[in-house]
Amino acid sequence: MAESSAVDEPTVQAIPTPPTFPVAWACESEAKRFWIQGAANFPTSLTPLDFTFLVKAVEGGSNLAAAHYGSPDRGLFKLINTYAYFTVESPPDAPEVRAKRQAAVDQVENDTVTTGQRWTEDWLPEIQEQLAFWDAFDLDGASAHALIAHLDGTEQRLLRAWEIHFLLINPVLLALHLFEEMHEDLFPDVPALSAHELLLGFDNKTVEGNRHLAALVRQARDRKEIRQALVLEDDEAVVAALMTTTTGQAFHKELQAYLALYGQRSNSQTLHKPAWLEAPGPVFQDIRAGLMAEESAVSSLDVLATRREERLAQVRQELAGHPPFVVAKFEELLSCAQTAQQLSEDHNYWIDIQVTYRIRRICLAIARRLVAAGKIDREQEVFYLTLDELRHAASGAAPDGLRDLISERQAEVRRFESEVPPPVLGTPPTPEDMAAQDNALARAYGKMAGGSVPSAGDTDERVLRGFGVSSGKAKGPVKVVINVEEAAEKLRPGDVLVTEMITSFWIPLFPRIAGMITMRGGMLSHGAVVAREHGLPAISGVEGVTSILNDGQWIELDADAGEVRVLEKGE
Repeated sequence: MAESSAVDEPTVQAIPTPPTFPVAWACESEAKRFWIQGAANFPTSLTPLDFTFLVKAVEGGSNLAAAHYGSPDRGLFKLINTYAYFTVESPPDAPEVRAKRQAAVDQVENDTVTTGQRWTEDWLPEIQEQLAFWDAFDLDGASAHALIAHLDGTEQRLLRAWEIHFLLINPVLLALHLFEEMHEDLFPDVPALSAHELLLGFDNKTVEGNRHLAALVRQARDRKEIRQALVLEDDEAVVAALMTTTTGQAFHKELQAYLALYGQRSNSQTLHKPAWLEAPGPVFQDIRAGLMAEESAVSSLDVLATRREERLAQVRQELAGHPPFVVAKFEELLSCAQTAQQLSEDHNYWIDIQVTYRIRRICLAIARRLVAAGKIDREQEVFYLTLDELRHAASGAAPDGLRDLISERQAEVRRFESEVPPPVLGTPPTPEDMAAQDNALARAYGKMAGGSVPSAGDTDERVLRGFGVSSGKAKGPVKVVINVEEAAEKLRPGDVLVTEMITSFWIPLFPRIAGMITMRGGMLSHGAVVAREHGLPAISGVEGVTSILNDGQWIELDADAGEVRVLEKGE
């Protein structure tokens, strides 16, 4: 008698949710999906406008890029307890579906060779044209009708910006992954981080910004009157004190020039957080931290470039005995990966930062009109509307009870903003689902997300294990932080940063720390890429590290070994 087919079917249990993060699924099909918290771009609590305007543009842009490549898969974001979660919608597995998916990956691989040229000649000029369009529009002088039309047009322009983002980031990630794989195949006995030494020492917008900030630190260090002004905690008081002396005025002029170039950044990938141009407190904090440090932790481009060329000369010597086609392929992948390394930073400056700031300005312009009309009390409240509600309110059709609605949503954000959202929700994929989705691009994205390394039970209890994402060793006191705002307040020069995950908005803090340890984020995560560019030792995938380590504990991290050792007094 044949066994029941149900016996052979794998059972997949739903992922349990913590009691502090209850999830009410809209339907059973939602609960059966695998949802990943979008920590790479949106690790923090979001407002309704953040989600419906910005996150949905990211979703749309990624799907336009997928359609461009002919991929059968589409992404979907959902706001759960004020956090963005992402899932992939795919047709039922079939040979033709897998063939379409692989053809899309093959096209992305072809694009790795031309992505740098496309960015320089096509995409960057298009983004700069979009920025000029937004900057030229008179937000406060336009009629209500013109402002609403501008908002509608902006929605489409934002979608296009994020389509460009994914047309670029897919080949960027794949180029880095393919180079790392070939390096590992050719040099299996060499640490994986050695491959990334060959990609360092090139200038980019992130390095450029840090270089300008370091110049401000040097200027402040040389003049007592500037240092005295920076001691003041209130931003307006700092500026007022600077303006009382000729030296302070000159420093303020340099500060304004810096903010004009880099001040569109905020502390998160959101619309509701103020940019440095609006509230320069984070910049003052970075300058103060730079003054406290004896020297910057940032390795100079010259040092990194010298290491790169020394390592590359060694690699080429070892490749001399390989067939010419192998050497040629290595050189091609190396060139693509070096370009990708630079583009991973430059696109972030132009799209994630500059474009997002322009969207915020439009929202604030509408907010000013709503405050003047008595529809809302404060400009900041506008971010608790959805995009559709914003559009209706701007046209004079704000619904009754708008203040109560905003108040409810503010309360929800306050409830969950201090929670650590579960990294995954819903139902995990089956092994068959994972096999159907496995390809080089999926593995590249996996290297961006990373995983965790559980500490072995039979090892020294003082040793925590993860995987190194940026080479080197560091020793210092631990600072455990939840978000970038807390990090900016707590971190002192020489601290070892311990947090769940790093995004691009933490990067200005790097010059003041000795090393970093995270729970999430892989070899190709933004934090890992920039840590390597800073010569900053970093380990990721340390399970539970934010609960295990405490502020003030001294630790020693060895990124090449993937180990964190808790030190006793006197060590």
